[in-house]
Amino acid sequence: MPKKIIFKPQSVGIIPKHYFIKTNCIMVLLIIFLAFCSIANAQYTKLLDFNNSNGNSPFGSVILSDNDSVLYGMTSSGGPTNGGIIFSIKTDGTGYTNLHTFIQGVTTEGSYPLGSLIRSGNVLYGMTSSGGTNSNGTIFSINTDGSTYTILYNFFDSVGNTISGNPWSTLTLSGNVLYGTTYGAPGNGNVFSIHTDGSVYTDLLDFNMANGQHPGYGALAFNVNVLYGTTMYGGSNGIGTIFSIHTNGTGYHKLLDFNTANGGMPYGSVVLSGNMLFGATAAGGAYDHGVIYSIHTDGTSYKKLFDFDNTNGISPDGTLTLSDNLLYGTTSGGGVNQTGTIFSIDTSGTGFQSLYSFNTPTGTQPRAQLTLSGNILYGTGVIGGAFDDGVVFSFKTKPAAIPICMVTVDDSSKYNHIVWDKPLVNNIDSFIIYREITSNVYKPLGAVPYAAISEFVDTVRTKYFPFTGNPNSGTFRYKLQYRDINGNYSAFSPYHNTLFVTQSGGTFNWNQYTIEGDSAPLPALTAYVLYRDDNNTGAWHAVQGVSGTQTTITDPDFSSFPNGRWRVETTWNISCSSSKSSYSTSKSNVKTATTGIETFLNSENVKIFPNPANDIITISIPQQATIEITNIQGQIIKTLNITNQETTIDVSGLSGGVYIIKVMSDKRVVVRKLIKQ
Repeated sequence: MPKKIIFKPQSVGIIPKHYFIKTNCIMVLLIIFLAFCSIANAQYTKLLDFNNSNGNSPFGSVILSDNDSVLYGMTSSGGPTNGGIIFSIKTDGTGYTNLHTFIQGVTTEGSYPLGSLIRSGNVLYGMTSSGGTNSNGTIFSINTDGSTYTILYNFFDSVGNTISGNPWSTLTLSGNVLYGTTYGAPGNGNVFSIHTDGSVYTDLLDFNMANGQHPGYGALAFNVNVLYGTTMYGGSNGIGTIFSIHTNGTGYHKLLDFNTANGGMPYGSVVLSGNMLFGATAAGGAYDHGVIYSIHTDGTSYKKLFDFDNTNGISPDGTLTLSDNLLYGTTSGGGVNQTGTIFSIDTSGTGFQSLYSFNTPTGTQPRAQLTLSGNILYGTGVIGGAFDDGVVFSFKTKPAAIPICMVTVDDSSKYNHIVWDKPLVNNIDSFIIYREITSNVYKPLGAVPYAAISEFVDTVRTKYFPFTGNPNSGTFRYKLQYRDINGNYSAFSPYHNTLFVTQSGGTFNWNQYTIEGDSAPLPALTAYVLYRDDNNTGAWHAVQGVSGTQTTITDPDFSSFPNGRWRVETTWNISCSSSKSSYSTSKSNVKTATTGIETFLNSENVKIFPNPANDIITISIPQQATIEITNIQGQIIKTLNITNQETTIDVSGLSGGVYIIKVMSDKRVVVRKLIKQ
């Protein structure tokens, strides 16, 4: 079990900075890092260096004003008496203002705030982990201009057998009621509510180790009359829980006990999307470096979405930030410099990206939730920066993806077509299309200018061999990305996969058409329909349909059409316009009555003659293939796709010498030597 660490801010002041690892970058490593991360650095901006006098060690994050032009935050120490400050700064990094200085040892003050502020109109609400009348922390309010600082509540020494004080967390506001948690050292912490005027403080739940212990940094998630949160410790295995409780203090439900395998020690809280909660743990998982997870609000359907492994980060301490189907977060360690990262991941658990690795000059060890405005993330680093006292930063994310509308196979069953609806904007330069070449690895196929038709035909065969994109060899996944006129690239779209049908004795089977992040079958998909072209004349008609949950059909008249062709199509409520033609259905590859048995390329059935040759050669093959001719230095001289069993190629223009001919199908490669006289 991971080692349990308990901090007592009321007795030791701020969490000592020597607890955190400080890394002095070796110049060689720094140069390598800067070269490797030049693109990410262009997205990262350090807005403020803390220098102790203007604040030190911002454990909490920053929040935005109504017009998203001003950031508000707190530092846990620094200032005249080292008790921390409340500050504001413009989003461009100018206009820093010290709104309030926390003073140690003064009962009308608090000190050492570890959470973040929240805002309602022109009023900010927050908590301090120490100070106040009982030295166990406070709840306060202050106007956004720094006026009217008011202590709303001084935490007591005890409530029952627990300590209801030392809050590390961030408040949650609903109407005129604030909800929050306390860490509770040496007790176990609690959940409470209080009115925004400081009245009607209510202890909603006391943690007792069995039901959890020591809630951490994040804010409770709120939905109607239910609160959701986490504890860093306690529960059946002593390494944390996820819980829910009604806002009136009833209905406590422990949703999950962490057990190392599924994660452990969630320092941050959860975010809510529909009936799903998303969060991260600082430890546990496959490498004991933390995980990202999802769980249903009733405690079912827990899913570990991602394991951190040091190279991509260690210890995601903050609450995640949700934007559509994308989660953003930070790790306080790991990455290129072992000082933390910014990452994103789809809510499905796919598409993890390490967006930025922190380094000492730019700030290190981010521990709070990121704040998103448009495509810009704002956050803090606890240490690092010019004075090693922490930073405020912004990070420009990639613009939102433009989704693929549909992928389909053309009528000749030669190529996959990727279709999207082109947005009416003036800042897009081109669209880049990617194909999956191995599990979750996508490579670019080509680009389509914005002014062109929003459709791409995948004719790329040899570049990523043997992942050829041939619709007759299997199903393929595609993604879309755009490049704007300034050279910035968008996020990747969710993948779409093609339909691939096989047949055996008149029974046709196929895969589900899927879109990344959506359940299968797709909600818009109502049916699959088997079509037949009786005599290979191009006159297709429906044979039989099945529901969208099924993937097999038998044609009872299959044997009556020896020259027939068959394919499967979707029936759904999707239509696409590529400015060339409209698409309303996705088609599979085409199967014939004889394609149930495939003859593979081999050294015996690939023939090249005459050899040696002067001008014309004939290549005989048993199936469709790609021919690549290279010289002895490996330079490609000619590439062509062969569909006929015998094909002639003019080599009269080649210089005399030895050439290599590769004959490539989707499953075999045969190499021949050609002597040109």
